[in-house]
Amino acid sequence: MTVLDLAKLLLEKQGWTHQRLSKECGTSRQNIQRLISGKPRKKKGFYLGVLSAAFRYGLEAEAIHVIVGSTKALPSILRAVIMYPDITQEELAEIREAEKITHMYSLPIEVISSIVTANRLKKNKK
Repeated sequence: MTVLDLAKLLLEKQGWTHQRLSKECGTSRQNIQRLISGKPRKKKGFYLGVLSAAFRYGLEAEAIHVIVGSTKALPSILRAVIMYPDITQEELAEIREAEKITHMYSLPIEVISSIVTANRLKKNKK
């Protein structure tokens, strides 16, 4: 995943317009459109703007995925590790399994937290 993919994700997932993304990045709407179409003139502020917007608007795992450049770490796993530093391997395995079952690249935060909460409640009852 690249910063460009992250920008497209913000546009699609968050329902943003090019204007909104340009305000977040501190650049013009035309520059955003050129960057996304693959014909950039200036990249000033684009990378940091997209990364900071991703962190502020719920795409933390994807932003870390871009920063780290990892192809193995899935966004849901990264998001779970950020949300729950004390997460166990069993809980991570359940999250991976949920990704496979739902065929989603990245599970919503609510799904991740419900998986972890259910697993911890199950452990406390035993």
